[in-house]
Amino acid sequence: MPGKAIGKSLNHDFAGNFARNPDLIAVTRPNNGATPIMFGSPLMADTSGGVTLIAAAFSADKFVGIAGSISH
Repeated sequence: MPGKAIGKSLNHDFAGNFARNPDLIAVTRPNNGATPIMFGSPLMADTSGGVTLIAAAFSADKFVGIAGSISH
């Protein structure tokens, strides 16, 4: 069965940034930790609605995503 692929590459921006498109689902949350969050860092939710770097208190239900950069 033949098939087609649409959009096999995401070359609309530069490394580390999302290209704005209808499928973009990115949520901005405040950094409530003392350490700066770098691109690609795994993040967990904290009790006040923000995020912190994954630490000893981590459990899978606290995972919220990976830090990224969004171009405007």
